Amino acid sequence: EAVVEIGLMSMKVKCSRCGAINELSRMFCTQCASKLDLTQLVEAERSGAARLFSGLFRLLLTVLVLGTVGLLLWPVEPTGAVGSAADARAMVESLQYFQQAIHSRTIVDRVVSEAQVNGYLAEVLRQNRKALRSEGFRLGVREINLVFTREDFTALVLANWGPISLSYEIKGVPYLKNKRFEVVVQKVRWGHLPLPDPAAAWVSSRVAGMFLRMEKELAILNSLGRCDLGNGRVYVATRGS
Repeated sequence: EAVVEIGLMSMKVKCSRCGAINELSRMFCTQCASKLDLTQLVEAERSGAARLFSGLFRLLLTVLVLGTVGLLLWPVEPTGAVGSAADARAMVESLQYFQQAIHSRTIVDRVVSEAQVNGYLAEVLRQNRKALRSEGFRLGVREINLVFTREDFTALVLANWGPISLSYEIKGVPYLKNKRFEVVVQKVRWGHLPLPDPAAAWVSSRVAGMFLRMEKELAILNSLGRCDLGNGRVYVATRGS
């Protein structure tokens, strides 16, 4: 029986006549001088240190895999202000205010609070869950929570995958480029696990896909002349004519 050996295990050849174990480099058996069949490979007995190292390596690998899965499945708790129904109505009024300004091509500005944005998103999600559903995730989105600071904003998406709760978190900086609202993504986490660039780009595109469904709101964002972040709020102004 041929055995392929990897790492610390060296290959040996078992004599088919007397059963003696020979080094792989030998052509004839050291015990009976019979020609060796080089397909009869067996594992050499490993030393105690080698067995200990192999066991520790397997344990480390197991801990690493379980730890990675644990971080992925450990959802982040929302920290942004939770908006009320009144906050949602205030946000609707602001959107109507901006729509009128865009239609008349006038410059208007307004400060929108974190609670108003989150309250509005909660109301949109409550009325039509498909509006904020990502085809890439195929998950049931249950909450979107935004946090504004002076330097950046964080969008947290909480979703259900069957009985499992998941979270996706994107931190970025908004900017206006060629009459379009864009976001420079700085960091992406799946659960508590920071993602490398390829995986971060995949998650970012799926989260962005949910907001792209909000066509009315996106049209207003694309018509802004300014978008300045603050702690717990955002200042926005239209371009005018």
